[in-house]
Amino acid sequence: MKILAIDSSTPIASVALLVGGQCISKQCVEIRQHAKVMLPMIESVLAEAELSLPQLDTLAYCRGPGSFTGVRISASIIQGLAFGTELPVVGVSSLKAIAWLSHEKYQQSNVIACIDARMNELYWAQYKVSHENVLAMTEENVSSVQTIIDGIDVTGESFFAVGSGLENYKSDLLKCTKITSCLDVSVQAEAVAYLALTEEPVDASDVRPVYVRNNVVGG
Repeated sequence: MKILAIDSSTPIASVALLVGGQCISKQCVEIRQHAKVMLPMIESVLAEAELSLPQLDTLAYCRGPGSFTGVRISASIIQGLAFGTELPVVGVSSLKAIAWLSHEKYQQSNVIACIDARMNELYWAQYKVSHENVLAMTEENVSSVQTIIDGIDVTGESFFAVGSGLENYKSDLLKCTKITSCLDVSVQAEAVAYLALTEEPVDASDVRPVYVRNNVVGG
């Protein structure tokens, strides 16, 4: 299976090409340059693998939530590539990608994946993670830290808060006795590529960003 995946939902833009279990990836941390750098990074990973777009099996993108502008960029780029190649597309949740990465990097199984949503709120969802599966225990939400704490499944297990942009929220999250640590884990296209193996593909016309917050403005 040959999968090209992209993400621009957070300040780090990334591209990954998964070929036969081997992954080639590129990333860029230049703020507000996602639209400019994404296509050159795609060309770079394809050239390194000596492949062209029509030779791929699937295209994947991080559908959000995250930066409104960023998720729109990913969705529009992947939709354009899919229309041009007639390849199927898989959309992967940014929060699910963070949960998967937390297990791969830190072997955490009970996680609350978060992304800074601005306005003193976080995008978040609770997951149980193994190497084979990422099981959502809640829907994707946007809310204050206190609402997150109130919504945690308190069945006796402890949770790790993992995600992007948590610096301003760590002290409040750690006031919850069920949250034992806060780890900085950003979305990466590599996670999107691996998770795309487990998701159902759609046609290019069905590509949609997911914002979670209804008030969609630039950001």
